Amino acid sequence: MLVNNKKLNIIFSTVLGNIMEAYDFVVFGFMLKYIQDVFLPNYQGSTKYILSFLLFSIGYLGRPLGACILGRLGEQKGRKTSIAVSILILTVSTALIGVLPTYSQIGLFAPILLIILRLSQNFSVSIEQVGGSLFLIESFPKNRQYFVSSCMFGSVYLGHI
Repeated sequence: MLVNNKKLNIIFSTVLGNIMEAYDFVVFGFMLKYIQDVFLPNYQGSTKYILSFLLFSIGYLGRPLGACILGRLGEQKGRKTSIAVSILILTVSTALIGVLPTYSQIGLFAPILLIILRLSQNFSVSIEQVGGSLFLIESFPKNRQYFVSSCMFGSVYLGHI
């Protein structure tokens, strides 16, 4: 038997968080056309596309900061704590993006709030894959560590399906 039920739950929950992170990334990319219409309606042509790609990519600025802060939290309080905090931040940020007022409702604050929420999403995502892999490695005996950590990296592709 590869693992017991408790170990299977650890793999499933850690990998599921990584799948959801990858899925969120893909959905935001696919919805970019609609996002630019809702949050950047006053821009036309290539300016609108450039600004929408900036909205998509600006979140990457939050990853190094999140890796430093959540990585340190993982070292001090444990990987389980840092992953739980990252999932909480990601969930709240994503939910707030879903209910964010549009440009026509609050003007320039809408894209500014979207940028802040994208930064917080990527802040939390920074620890998801590597921290999850380390958590799995630390949770399993040596003869299973590399297999379970490979599940984490392979799960990114499941989020893109």
